[in-house]
Amino acid sequence: MEDKIETICNGTLIQHGKTNDRIYLIKLKKEDCPQVLNALGGISRENNYSKILCKVPGWAAPFFFSDGYLTEAYIPKFYQYNEPVFFLAKYLNSDRLMGVEYAKLVELGNILADNNKEKKQLVMNQLKLHQVI
Repeated sequence: MEDKIETICNGTLIQHGKTNDRIYLIKLKKEDCPQVLNALGGISRENNYSKILCKVPGWAAPFFFSDGYLTEAYIPKFYQYNEPVFFLAKYLNSDRLMGVEYAKLVELGNILADNNKEKKQLVMNQLKLHQVI
């Protein structure tokens, strides 16, 4: 089944489905906050999704933080070059959260194991790591 786009509460726009095994809150209606959190939780439980990803303006972020959401990204002055946007995630399955970190560690391990010294040094500089051996 493909993901679907629908409105919940009083007009908040979401996308969800098994393709990505998650809900994505695309556009939050101000009047839907904070009750939209309960709606997202209900949809995620009904469909057994492993993640909820939300794009929310700065004023709404504290409601999501208090409900267990983590920051995945932040863009200052996003809305009308004035208000920031937060991309917040709530992992409903620990394997999905660990999978994200594991994939990053595997990628880093592959880069550091590569014999390309310039590539390795670039990554180490970006991560502010120092070679000890």
